[in-house]
Amino acid sequence: MIRARLAAALCIALPAAAQDYVSVPEGPLPDEDFYRLVACSAPPGGACKDPIVRWPAAVAANLTVGVVAVDPDFPTSRQALIRDALSNAIDEINAADVGLVLRRPPDGTRPDIAVHLVALTENARLDGSIDPELEGVEIGAGYVHVWWNSRAEITRAIILFARDIRREDIPSIVLEELVQAMGLLTDIDNRWYTTRSIFAENGNTLTRLQPQDIMALRRHYAE
Repeated sequence: MIRARLAAALCIALPAAAQDYVSVPEGPLPDEDFYRLVACSAPPGGACKDPIVRWPAAVAANLTVGVVAVDPDFPTSRQALIRDALSNAIDEINAADVGLVLRRPPDGTRPDIAVHLVALTENARLDGSIDPELEGVEIGAGYVHVWWNSRAEITRAIILFARDIRREDIPSIVLEELVQAMGLLTDIDNRWYTTRSIFAENGNTLTRLQPQDIMALRRHYAE
């Protein structure tokens, strides 16, 4: 899925739009190139195009995620599938032991990562009602947006899912969006990774983190 990237001014609470992607020749990438690509949009052997951002350690050790809004027109059956997939994605990231602990928020508490099930269809544009900074942003089946401060610490994140997201794609897309809400915002356009990374731009089949996905998360948080 192609997602636009918004420019951010250098100030507190910088907004960073959802995932972009970097195209590379088909075949496996060394771990260093893989990490830098997903973390800062660096082409292999090249410089970062974006800042490296992450949740601060104290938050990463107790990071909350939950559904905060469901549009009345969002299909009930897909709501259930997304909630189940979100639980599975939380378990998958926690089990990877990468320096992150995700959990549901206490009742009545807004989570660090707020999930919205919206009435828009895939590739529609937001009207700014969720957040004024997202006015005109085009969503795919799923969309993640993070904000960070001047220390490159993520302060909050939003994940949106379109009402017509394909049922069979839900487990993979939910895991991908949640992983990218950790600050690894760039996809890999390289068909070799279609069945080998959750960051593959051209695949929505994986429902488990793959070895280089875990490596990237661990480097981002555990090292």
